[in-house]
Amino acid sequence: MKEIITFLIVSGGLGFFNLYIAQESDLLYFGKYNKEERLAWLSIYSVLNFLFIKLCFLIYENINSLTYGKILSVLIALVIIILDVIMTFVLPIVLNKMIECVRRLMKALMSRLWTGFFGTARCRYPEKFSKPGFQPKMA
Repeated sequence: MKEIITFLIVSGGLGFFNLYIAQESDLLYFGKYNKEERLAWLSIYSVLNFLFIKLCFLIYENINSLTYGKILSVLIALVIIILDVIMTFVLPIVLNKMIECVRRLMKALMSRLWTGFFGTARCRYPEKFSKPGFQPKMA
């Protein structure tokens, strides 16, 4: 129980570190009143930090039987810090690309839905209307 509480405290602290670094490097901008988004990013960073720390400690427990001792614990700490910094810079870029892709997909689908539902596909071909002698049909 004590180990999990320690992991949670450390991952929360690293989450604040990630958030601060991402804000200072202009990867994330929250504005003055956007506390919910800040809290969401803090939660994402903290959960990922917790997973990194837990994974590294599982590896440490399995390798510790080889009696590397202090060198291994320093290497694990360095790996956690390096993964944490990489995640800080890569995660906002990857999530923004995914959101942009979803927005494009939704825009394309809505355009197709609009065209299919209202039958406006014929309006895409203005040469039909520019032929001499063309008379629009009146309802």
